[in-house]
Amino acid sequence: MAAPLRVGIVGTGRMAATMAAALARAPGLRAVAVASGDPARAHAFAAARGLAAADSPAALAARGDIDAVYVASRPARHAADARAALEAGKPVLVEKPFALTAAEAGALFAIGPGAMENLWPLALPAWGALKSAAEGGRLGRPLHLSFAFGSPVARPSAPGLFDPADGGALRDRAGYGIAAALWLLGPVAGLSAALRVEGSLDLAAALQLDHANGATSQIAVALDAGLDNALALGLTRGLLRLPAPAILAEALEALPLAEAGAPDGGGRLKAMLKSSALLRRLNRLRGAPRRTAHPFGPDPYLPALAAFAAMVRAGAAESPVVPHALTRETLRLIAAARAEGGL
Repeated sequence: MAAPLRVGIVGTGRMAATMAAALARAPGLRAVAVASGDPARAHAFAAARGLAAADSPAALAARGDIDAVYVASRPARHAADARAALEAGKPVLVEKPFALTAAEAGALFAIGPGAMENLWPLALPAWGALKSAAEGGRLGRPLHLSFAFGSPVARPSAPGLFDPADGGALRDRAGYGIAAALWLLGPVAGLSAALRVEGSLDLAAALQLDHANGATSQIAVALDAGLDNALALGLTRGLLRLPAPAILAEALEALPLAEAGAPDGGGRLKAMLKSSALLRRLNRLRGAPRRTAHPFGPDPYLPALAAFAAMVRAGAAESPVVPHALTRETLRLIAAARAEGGL
C-alpha cells in the first residue's frame, strides 16, 4: 500500500479548517503542517489539530515532509501562495478562485509540477451522473442550463466575502455555475451580465451565457438574498436537475417530456379528467421526476481530494476533473462579467 501523501495547508480560515477535517477522513492523504501570513495564527491552528506550523507559505513549501500543498488563503493571495509551492516542486490544490485573472492562472500552470482548482462539486457523484445523463442522449440534446447560488451572509461572519479587493458574489459563487455551463454545454461565444453593486463590491449578479453551439445558460448568484440553489439542464426531450443545494447534491432528477401538442387522442375525456382535482393530483404524481441517489460519503470534499491525489500520484500536470482550460475560461468569464458591471 502506498504511503499517504503528506499535505501542507496554507491558510487558517473557514475553508482551511474545513479541508483539514476532510483530509483527516481522506484515504491516502494526511495533513502535516500549516502556514499563514500571520505565524501566530498558524501556530494556534496547528496546535489545535496536532499539526506542525511553518512561519510562511514559502517555508511550508520548502519542508521535506510535504508532498503537496492546499492553498486556502484569501483569494488575492492564492496566486502568490500557489507559486511558492509550485516553484518548490510541490503540486497544489488551490481554493477557488484559483487566481484573480486567467493570465495569472496560465502563468502558474506553466510552472508545473501539477495544479488543480478546488471546484469540488465537479467531482461529486451526482454531478458526474448529470454529465453522463446529458451525454447519453436519451433525453436529447442539452439546450439550456440554469444555476443559482444565493443565501444572505452576515458580514461579521465572513468579512473577506465583502472585501472589494478579492471578494464579491462573482468570485465566490459564480465559478461553480460558469464551470458547470462550460462542462455541460461547451465554449461560450457571448456574455451579458447585470450586477447589483455596493460601492466597488458585487453583492449579486445575473449572467446570460450564449454558447457557441447555440445553447444558453443563466447563472444567478447573491451574497444578500436567498435563491433556489438548484441546477437544471433542459434538453430537447426532457429535464435533468440537481435539487437544492446543487453544490452539495446527492441525487439526480430526470424527467422525460413529450413534445407539447403531440397527438394523444381522447381530447374530450382529457378535458373531463382535467376538471377533477384528485385526478390532476394523481397525474402530477405520475409525471414526477425519477430520482436516483448518488451519495458522496462522509464528506463532500473527499471526491475532489481523491481526484487531486490521483493527479499527484500520476505525476500529471492537471486533473481531468478540473482541467486547466476550464479554470482559465471560468476566470476569463468572471472578469468579463465584472467589467460589464463596471468593476
